[in-house]
Amino acid sequence: MTSDDIPRGSLHLARHDFIPLVGCLLMQNIDGTPPRAITSENIGVQEWVVISPDGRFVVVNSVDGKLVLQPLDDGKPKEIPKLTNGFMPLRWCPDNRSLLVYQPGTMPMKITKVDVETGTQAVWKEWVLADKVGFDGSYSIKVSRDCQSLAYTALYNPSELWIADGFR
Repeated sequence: MTSDDIPRGSLHLARHDFIPLVGCLLMQNIDGTPPRAITSENIGVQEWVVISPDGRFVVVNSVDGKLVLQPLDDGKPKEIPKLTNGFMPLRWCPDNRSLLVYQPGTMPMKITKVDVETGTQAVWKEWVLADKVGFDGSYSIKVSRDCQSLAYTALYNPSELWIADGFR
């Protein structure tokens, strides 16, 4: 999460871990008021917290693997309909209705555009690595604020096998 993701620069979000990868999300206004929890403890606190363009919601993972719209003001969280488990949020598009998501470690690499209200899904970008030898399934994807461009890195872990014979 970067400062350009926070509308009007008026708040700070932080995670508080109760146990690894599970915790709650805290929000604090930059005026110095004490932080308050905006999620319950049943949220899987990952690195990816995506803030809506209007600053009203964040998208987080529930511990059961579903993506959840969490209001920053008082309100109940809402699962994104029709979205199966295992997706990670990448970027909320400027239309304030579409969310770009992906499933880590899958090939081909695919980014899906999801309507957060209806759950309607469409493939936004899909590609296959030119060299899959040594690819360990880890990659990082960043999408521009206007949802027009992306950049990614892929982690390779090549190895060699040496065979020696004739030893006694």
